[in-house]
Parts: sequence; structure tokens; C-alpha cells
Amino acid sequence: MAQFSDREGREWSVSINVSTIKRVREQAETNLLDVLEDGAKLLAALYDDPIRLVEVLYAVCEPQIQQRELTPEQFGEGFAGDILLEAADALLDGLTDFFQRPEQRRMLRAFRSKVNAAVKLRSEAAIRTVEAIDPELIHAQATSGSATALNSAV
Repeated sequence: MAQFSDREGREWSVSINVSTIKRVREQAETNLLDVLEDGAKLLAALYDDPIRLVEVLYAVCEPQIQQRELTPEQFGEGFAGDILLEAADALLDGLTDFFQRPEQRRMLRAFRSKVNAAVKLRSEAAIRTVEAIDPELIHAQATSGSATALNSAV
């Protein structure tokens, strides 16, 4: 069973079953069964939108949340930074285990691998762009009154 820990150190188990799929559909207005549809837009949305991800995780973890007597706000406060990525990965691990056909599981694992590779490439490109900024040029243009100092420095 997939698991993650939040910022408060609380362990959460991610168990996806028919009841979980239904609860997520009703509470988070997200059909987890669509994860491989339409170019896997749902998968991308879960990684790109932390609020939607936590809404889905809340529905997935709701029995544990109720057992611990946490409010939605207390649950949400447990997510930021790397925890979001770990939680998204645990959600996808749980969802991968839910699918009954091996080809669906293989497809989800392969797509997730490609998404991770693309994110890494995008991050590396962004870092190169930031590193190419010339602080002296920004300073010179800022002191001369240029409103486009940052754009020109790249």
C-alpha cells in the first residue's frame, strides 16, 4: 500500500478501491478513472495544481482524517514543497495498483516516468535561464529607469 508523510510527520496510507474512487468523484469532482484519458491531462493537473491534489487526497484519506479528528484546514496545512510531490507519487502508486489490467498499470508507470523526465528537463532549462541573468545589467538598467531591466538581462 502506498504511503506518504505530511509536514507534521503524520503517516497517510493511500488505498484506492471502488469506494475511494466514488468518494473522490463526489467530493473532489475528479474521476480518477480518467487518469489515462485525454493525453493524461488529469495526471498533469494533479502534479501542477496543489490545491486540486490536496482536495483529491482529502477524499482519499477521509476515513483516516475522521479517525484523527482533523479539520480540512489541518489536513491541508500538512502539505507544501516536497511533500506535495511525495503525496502525488503515493496517489499514483495507489491508483496504479487499483487498475486490474497489467497494460493499464504499465501505461500509467510509463507515462509517470515520462512526466518526471519532462519536469526535470523543464526545471533544468529554467535554472539555466535564471543563471544566465546578469545582475550587473539589471542593476544598471534599474538605476537608469528602464522598466524592462530583468527582461533585457536574460
